[in-house]
Amino acid sequence: MTTLFTTRNGSASLLAIASLALACDAMGGQEPATQEPVTAVLKMRESDFVYRTSLYPMTCDELRNGVAVILRSLGARDDVQVRLSNCNMNGVPNLTVSDGSQQWDNNWDKSTRQQSPMERMRSETPQQTTPIHIYAMMPVPADSKVMKEIEKDKARRELISKVTGNMNVALNDPILFTATRQQVTLSRETIKLGPEHCELLDQMVTHVFRDFDLKAVRRSTNCDRHQRSSLPPQVTVEALLPVGYIIPGSEKQKKPEKKDPVPEPAPETQEQPASEGQPPSQ
Repeated sequence: MTTLFTTRNGSASLLAIASLALACDAMGGQEPATQEPVTAVLKMRESDFVYRTSLYPMTCDELRNGVAVILRSLGARDDVQVRLSNCNMNGVPNLTVSDGSQQWDNNWDKSTRQQSPMERMRSETPQQTTPIHIYAMMPVPADSKVMKEIEKDKARRELISKVTGNMNVALNDPILFTATRQQVTLSRETIKLGPEHCELLDQMVTHVFRDFDLKAVRRSTNCDRHQRSSLPPQVTVEALLPVGYIIPGSEKQKKPEKKDPVPEPAPETQEQPASEGQPPSQ
């Protein structure tokens, strides 16, 4: 697959950029400690997982928005792409009414073997199974390996430029920036997570975060697959973020409260001087 990086228009050479990356490698080849600044670049990352739930089914738009909001909060560029195969409840049996009560008629399962209450509940509950594929531009350290990929991508763009005659393609060099590993808390207070997002966040932590070099350092999801919860999930994640990045829920992100304007005091009545040639009023 072709490696893609975020780019800018310009003809600056990559030589100076490469020297920065090699200098980072020369410091020992170890990963930088938390809060230690590194040179970074946005790179296209991919991940896929299957959203499974029997309690919190979501529409396609709800799933796209939920995945995108979580990743944008962790440093992804705004144009996160979330592709879904289907958003339907799979294996949904017919709903029948018997003696005034509703129950799922699982008419393809006519086995007479004894089942526990938990097994019966699992077999009678409809499931949503939605495959999800994600494309996102995420910050990555600009080490020597990444710089080699950038050089190859530059050669590819130069070839496309010659074939198409579009000179701008060859001049779109990646933008490098300073970044640090920081902690971001995903919760109701920061990105408005609700109990219905528990399974989505839990499955993304398990299947997606490792593909994007995101590390969950504190996790309080407690998702029960068989019973709805009233508690929203909360996860603290360590991510590589640009220096100056406004972390969700931070003081910088909070808008100052609007205060009612203080009315200006009425101007004091001043005695007008008497016109020339007229006696002052008594």
